Amino acid sequence: LSVGKCVADGSIALTASCIPSNDKCTAGDYCVPVLDYCARFCRSDSDCPTNAGPLSSSNVSYCGTFDSAYKAGPAYYCTQPCNPVLAAGASGCVNGMKCDVGTLTTGGGGNAEYTDCEDAGGGTDGATCTYDADCAAGFGCFSNSNGNRCRMYCRAGTNSDCSISGQTCVGVTNESFTGACCPSTGC
Repeated sequence: LSVGKCVADGSIALTASCIPSNDKCTAGDYCVPVLDYCARFCRSDSDCPTNAGPLSSSNVSYCGTFDSAYKAGPAYYCTQPCNPVLAAGASGCVNGMKCDVGTLTTGGGGNAEYTDCEDAGGGTDGATCTYDADCAAGFGCFSNSNGNRCRMYCRAGTNSDCSISGQTCVGVTNESFTGACCPSTGC
């Protein structure tokens, strides 16, 4: 797909799998390069679906600015509310993808926690990482004094989500409905 090219309305629904080079997403959506799922174009949060995702009533879709694979500047598309916590059920992402947590700067200058689907890596508990995408489904990349490590996601304050013996759910800065499962020595 090239910049500025109009394509016919497709039949692939929002959040379904797609092929970026042959974008067949429905009108108003586009096939996100690398992630290969249909997302909604947006200019502001009000352009995004209003239904809350799993885990929290504040897990909603936001209009985020992301690097464009088309090299035409940033792309603006709605994040996909999903479930990053394995103990809480399915992620809601298409096969081969995982749900991750992030923080966006809102128009008012504050921070908003959001979830979105992205490629899954192979790193599990304690593996070194640079990005969330380096970690397997159910794990995110968290910083500590010893560097970045993949740690299992948990619902804030829910120790039972941590299936690895001796770990507890620890709160994460700027994240209100998720946390990280950490050993007593720290994340």
